[in-house]
Amino acid sequence: MARPRKTLEELKLSGTFQQNKARYSHMLPSAEPTAAHPATEGLGEPPSHLKAADKKAWHEVVAMTFPGTLEQKDRLLVEIASQLLVKQRAGTIKVAELKQLTTILTGFQSRSRATTSVAPTPNESIDPSDEFFAQCDKEDAEEKRVRVEMERRRNLGPQEGQTHAEFDRWCRWATVRDEFAQSSKSSL
Repeated sequence: MARPRKTLEELKLSGTFQQNKARYSHMLPSAEPTAAHPATEGLGEPPSHLKAADKKAWHEVVAMTFPGTLEQKDRLLVEIASQLLVKQRAGTIKVAELKQLTTILTGFQSRSRATTSVAPTPNESIDPSDEFFAQCDKEDAEEKRVRVEMERRRNLGPQEGQTHAEFDRWCRWATVRDEFAQSSKSSL
């Protein structure tokens, strides 16, 4: 199965859009007026052949998703989901239909989550612990880099101009440093 295409927001955040504007120009919103309600943007209104209960369920299914995630290509899935939702509420839904409804709604929700994780809302506060954990990750990466370098130097042996005694002293120092780092981590 092919990897899903990135949204315009994801392309802008990664910098790919700026590098290949011509390649992604078809994804830019057109100058034509869009639907008034943000949740139906790109999706449109329910089809005219739907019954009143199905149209109400259509709007309910659309409201369950993040605004702007549903597109013209999703109209058939929303229509099927709204008709199955009406059957479920009436109590006439079969097990296979219920599974299909669950699959469709789960797909809409996962797409909504993916879109909201790309561009957080401006009102969303930043978690103060994020900065702390980022600093811990940097320290862990630096410690790993130093450990790898020390192991490499041990394997190489004495450097040019370095006596065996100096090299042995350096190896003992590196070993003590490693043991100290491990004991201080385990005491936390």
